[in-house]
Amino acid sequence: MMEGQLTVAIISYRKNRINNRLIFGESVMKIRRGWRREFAVFSPGQMFAYERWRGNKYGTQDWRLFICMATHSGPVTAVPGVNPGAQILLCARGKTRVKRVLNLFDELKSAHGPLENIPPQRWRQLHNAIETGGVNAVEFN
Repeated sequence: MMEGQLTVAIISYRKNRINNRLIFGESVMKIRRGWRREFAVFSPGQMFAYERWRGNKYGTQDWRLFICMATHSGPVTAVPGVNPGAQILLCARGKTRVKRVLNLFDELKSAHGPLENIPPQRWRQLHNAIETGGVNAVEFN
């Protein structure tokens, strides 16, 4: 596997300031860069959920959740914290939408098993349903 084919997600944490983490997805390798930061490395075709939260003394400033597929062929979108980018299957921005998606993850796990096994087209379908209004994950078959 050539080094140029890998996708890297930056995982970092600072109490009450930054929390960039993986929700699901099994990386092929993790590289530790101090106690607050590590890199999760994915090969093409792997799916993962990446959450970015930023806050300050006034509370949440930015909260985003991406379900991505690591790829280097076809359209690749720049995702903050993911290098060189990934194919975005689902994107939620803002406290309300991210919380809705996190709650859907729990329902989807109980109905369909591991989230990594859900096909990419289903994530796109769920993204469209979330953007256009409410969605029930149990109906999402």
